[in-house]
Amino acid sequence: MSARKEFSPLQAEAFPKKCPSCGKVYADEQRFLAETTSVAHAPSDIRSVRHDEADSNIYLEVFRNCACGSTLMELFHSRRDLSEKGLTRRQLFDSMLTILLEAGHDRQEARAILLQQLPAFKDS
Repeated sequence: MSARKEFSPLQAEAFPKKCPSCGKVYADEQRFLAETTSVAHAPSDIRSVRHDEADSNIYLEVFRNCACGSTLMELFHSRRDLSEKGLTRRQLFDSMLTILLEAGHDRQEARAILLQQLPAFKDS
């Protein structure tokens, strides 16, 4: 994948998104991500999924909590490069990230270090 996909919803009609519990409306994906919080009890609020059996693309299932506490989910396009080169870069990035974590850096700081020093990883 040479062209980078934007972080966009799988379906154009996904937004505006309305919380079924409190009625809060999220106008677009940026507001949805900015005005909600990570799901506290989950190891990650994002997981990869296939939309259906015939679809070879990978999508991201994003779980977020509304301010009222209700958990919301939306499917987004994945921007990951799933080519052999992309997967190799990702594996190398993960290995280097582990080294930085073991050296005492927190995850966010370690990722920032790698992304700053290794421009090739920015599109991975």
